[in-house]
Amino acid sequence: MCGLFGVFKPTHLSTDERKALVEIGMLSFFRGTDSTGISVITKKKPASEKVDHFIVKGVNHSIDFFKQEHVLNACFNQKATSIMGHARAATHGTVNQANAQPMRENSIIGTHNGVVRKFTPDKKEEDEYSDSRKLFQAIDNLPIETVLKS
Repeated sequence: MCGLFGVFKPTHLSTDERKALVEIGMLSFFRGTDSTGISVITKKKPASEKVDHFIVKGVNHSIDFFKQEHVLNACFNQKATSIMGHARAATHGTVNQANAQPMRENSIIGTHNGVVRKFTPDKKEEDEYSDSRKLFQAIDNLPIETVLKS
């Protein structure tokens, strides 16, 4: 099953918190080696309500992922308040960039660990969808109660 990791704060992350995130991210290979990614939430000012985000992900082992300069630059973004990470152990869906996580589906940015059989893609969908992507689409498009009941 996949590895989920992160650090979340209402204020900007400290250097030590960023370093710890990178170390935990590298260790996440114990939970998955098919792809790795992070979603970074930033605020210009710590007290600001306005947030921005960006996702960095790749189809590679977490140790290799966190050695890349652009990944480290994302982790050490001085405006970051939260970083959510994922190391994938693929179950449903092709191992590719589209199925690497975190992923954004309209208003949802998510990571997922496990199998959601209700949302398993069929064979012709596997290059573009995983059960996680289909789950996030359902959450974005339907009332959450409906998704939870299914």
